[in-house]
Amino acid sequence: MKPEDIPEKELREYAFYRLIEHEGDYIGRFAYTLYKARKIDYIIEQKSILKRKPSDDELKKFQKLQCRDDKLVEYRQLATNYSEQLFNELSAEKEIELNEKKKQLLKKEATLQAKEIEINNKEKDLDSREESIKKLSKEIYERDRICRVKGGYWRGLSQSLLASFIWLVVGVVFVLYIAHDADILNQIKQIVSL
Repeated sequence: MKPEDIPEKELREYAFYRLIEHEGDYIGRFAYTLYKARKIDYIIEQKSILKRKPSDDELKKFQKLQCRDDKLVEYRQLATNYSEQLFNELSAEKEIELNEKKKQLLKKEATLQAKEIEINNKEKDLDSREESIKKLSKEIYERDRICRVKGGYWRGLSQSLLASFIWLVVGVVFVLYIAHDADILNQIKQIVSL
């Protein structure tokens, strides 16, 4: 950042050109900011002591003193130290922020895993219920098929009554057959005629 049209004497005298080595020299820009802050402090200090602004000659002396090689190295070193400190603080803050986000992500992951386990358990339960329903449905279908073969309620009732009647007739015939030889038939006729 040393323009060609500026005389060499000015390039040596002004802190700006001596601290900032190129366009992307952020340490140099920060060092120049520190130099300017020191210059403002000097002016305020001189105003309080002298009860006036420092003269141009006094400012030139300050500038010459501050543009010595050892002072410029000091400004750059301070700028480097502050930059490193700032970088470390920002890095620490970012690390804390990233760790917090990591904790949140781990918590969300654990929650998702728990929900996934819950969903899998519910799927297993639903599969089990579906199997039970299929089994019951098959049993109901078989019962229905058997009932259709056997007939309905009234048909079953009529079959039972008919069977009972047939057994009654068979029983009466049997009793009469046995009783025929024993003269029980006459005794039954007498009981019935009463």
